[in-house]
Amino acid sequence: MSNVPARDKLRQWRISGGLTQARAATRAQVARRTWHLWEQGAAIPTPDAMRRLYLLTQGIVTPNDFYNLPTLLEQAA
Repeated sequence: MSNVPARDKLRQWRISGGLTQARAATRAQVARRTWHLWEQGAAIPTPDAMRRLYLLTQGIVTPNDFYNLPTLLEQAA
């Protein structure tokens, strides 16, 4: 898992692209309130939304940022 919290990573990506929460939400096909909750750390994306986020951010925001999934190295140990 990244050392940067998911909410901060998502916010940094949005701001670096010059996007408002409303515009980022539109691009991710979610309501602005949903995006806001993600950035607050009050909600996590559904699997479908996570796929869209991953593609939208070109892999900058990953499922491991929100879901504490083991890496392949952790699974091998």
